[in-house]
Amino acid sequence: MYAKRLNILRNCRLPHIHLRYHFITCHPLLRAVYCLQRKSLHMCRFTIMKQHDVRSHLPHQLIHDVYVLLDDGDRRALAHTNLTPLEFNLLLQLDLEQGQRLTDVGAKLLCVKSTITRLVDRLERDGLVRRNPDPDDRRAQRLILTPRGAAVRAEALAMHNAAVERRMGLLDAEEQEQLTRLLLKLRDGLAADLAAQQAIEAET
Repeated sequence: MYAKRLNILRNCRLPHIHLRYHFITCHPLLRAVYCLQRKSLHMCRFTIMKQHDVRSHLPHQLIHDVYVLLDDGDRRALAHTNLTPLEFNLLLQLDLEQGQRLTDVGAKLLCVKSTITRLVDRLERDGLVRRNPDPDDRRAQRLILTPRGAAVRAEALAMHNAAVERRMGLLDAEEQEQLTRLLLKLRDGLAADLAAQQAIEAET
């Protein structure tokens, strides 16, 4: 499944090696906006679309279409490393020393426990990550990037960066600036709306 992120996306590590600013912002923002839309859709009840709603639904559909195309492109770019986009994003969260708690990694990717466990099992089996006991909590585990994992991640990052630059290069610099501003506004608004929905559901 797709890598899903909420407001903690601001703190996630994004590909940034040798890329111009707009190449590295539009693509993750489109991913974030699409995933926030999907999350909100699961939490809302929709009635039959009325004629005056078409104007709002068209951008929603276009973001969906663009995300599907971007995700397919990501899968093709990462195919040589045998990583899925979700596995690639997981590796981007890790380092060789302290690592992160499994629960924190799952929260950043907005994955349920079973999904993150399955991902980590596969990456650990391939020698890309390892689990270590958390010194601060005996019940928790920390996920560490292995040297092999770091090498595979670097290779995947280079391929992904090149693919992002090529695809986002379909827009000129001014168009990318405008798209980035709009996506930031939409992403932050969707994150706030989703947080409000979750708060309401928690009270009921």
